[in-house]
Amino acid sequence: MRNSAFPNLAVSAPSVGSGRFVFLDALRGLGALGVACYHIHRYHPLREPVDSLLPQFLQTALLYGWIGVPVFFLIAGFVTAHSLRNTSLSLVGFGNYALRRVVRLGFPYWATILFVVALDALLRYGLHAASLVSPLRGPRVWVNLLFLQDILGYRNVSAGTWFVCIDLQFGLLFALLWAIAQRAARDWVRSLLLMLLFLPLGLLSLYWFVTLRTQYDMWVLYFFCMPLFGALAYWALERRIPRIVFWAFAVIMAASVGYGWRLEIVIALIAGLVIYGVGRAGHLTDWLAGRRLQYLGRISYSLFLIHYPVGWLVVSLGHWLTDGNPSLAIGWLLIAMAASLLAADLMYRFVELPSVRLATWLKTRHPRPQPSVDPALTSFPSEIS
Repeated sequence: MRNSAFPNLAVSAPSVGSGRFVFLDALRGLGALGVACYHIHRYHPLREPVDSLLPQFLQTALLYGWIGVPVFFLIAGFVTAHSLRNTSLSLVGFGNYALRRVVRLGFPYWATILFVVALDALLRYGLHAASLVSPLRGPRVWVNLLFLQDILGYRNVSAGTWFVCIDLQFGLLFALLWAIAQRAARDWVRSLLLMLLFLPLGLLSLYWFVTLRTQYDMWVLYFFCMPLFGALAYWALERRIPRIVFWAFAVIMAASVGYGWRLEIVIALIAGLVIYGVGRAGHLTDWLAGRRLQYLGRISYSLFLIHYPVGWLVVSLGHWLTDGNPSLAIGWLLIAMAASLLAADLMYRFVELPSVRLATWLKTRHPRPQPSVDPALTSFPSEIS
């Protein structure tokens, strides 16, 4: 039944299907692999000898491996909107959601920080070698463990940990705004509230925080336009909002690029349009379902977190043993990538999966009914409802 206030709206007719979004899992896996290649190549001592042999197109591809990050933000908005689609959050429900999100994000994140601390201690005090993340003192470690390092002015312990802090902020802010919108009794009022609550923050992100106030990049509002575009794509596919709203925000994002060039906005815009198009075609649950791509998707969060310290250790060892020989340098980078994948697999099995199980158990402690089908709980943690 269509709503008279929004002629395009039919919230009872979902169009994205149910089950795992294997297309998004594959994008996550490819994005995490790209970020890992970027960090291992760019921030380690063998970059110059490697570049002396690599063709220019490969150097360029490695240089832009970081573009997986805006794709992560985009997907985070899409799957968070999906995971909360049938949930009406009370105060207790919001607290339960927040706890589960901290557990899901926190276990692999904390394990990575503790690994970096142990590795740094071994290098400095055991081997009297250069520090991985000097200086690494007590306050810096504690604020990183509490997800507060950028807010309190401390350096991140490892590459990529800043993203986890922003993702945590996004999940909590999204759930809060969602809880407010779901208080409305009628579908059309809830849809209107979604737009009134979320769109102004997206506009602030595009035209104030991102382009003019870069000193605020420790807060989620700096990045909010990207996950919001993902959420709008989901809501438009599910007809919770008129599709014209999604397209209007896409035009606004494109216009903001002329106002203040940001490549990450362009990448998020393209990713959002692709995901929306695949959703319209009905293939989010079957395209890119290859086994290797899905494996990368499963370990993507662990790979995103653990690759930097593992890669640093392997490449630094290679530099010490072979002193920058170009041919051997490429081999060391490949070994670093393989070691990062192995470490990610181990973290996924022994740290990330237990966090998923604990988050699922905590969900059953909440008496309110939840969605009957959860998206890919073993993937990037933005999906926990």
